[in-house]
Amino acid sequence: MKIKRLRKFICAIFVVCLMVSVLFSATAFAAPETLPGDTYSTKPGLVFLRAPQYVVSTTTNERLAIAATAPQGTTVTVYRYDAASGLYHKAYLNDAPVEAVVGSTMLFAGQVDLASGANKFIIRGEAVDGSATVVHFDVSLLSKDFMERIKSIIELNF
Repeated sequence: MKIKRLRKFICAIFVVCLMVSVLFSATAFAAPETLPGDTYSTKPGLVFLRAPQYVVSTTTNERLAIAATAPQGTTVTVYRYDAASGLYHKAYLNDAPVEAVVGSTMLFAGQVDLASGANKFIIRGEAVDGSATVVHFDVSLLSKDFMERIKSIIELNF
């Protein structure tokens, strides 16, 4: 009876140690919550922005789809600029960070909600060795009323 209890106790300690080590290793390699405004790449060419297609663009959609390609194992994270602090903060959608470790498809996809007006972002890819590529891009959210006015002006003049 005592041997069974001892085995259960040792097994429980092993499981707890395993869980703690996994938790600490996962948080140790997580992308930082903020980046300075002047963030730059330490390894160019690690991540390539595919959507939006241009680094400066406009849209009337309140939710922006973001796509990128990167080598397998790269951690890709999206950051949004906060003018008040001068920092880029990790972007969240539905309380989950917009980040993932790229798998064998070498594709990253995520979405962010846009604020009205100008929105500045960084997509950051970090390799296992800690080197990183950052791509800055800006997206302006235009109201649908504004776009309707532009269309009506064009129709009247042409």
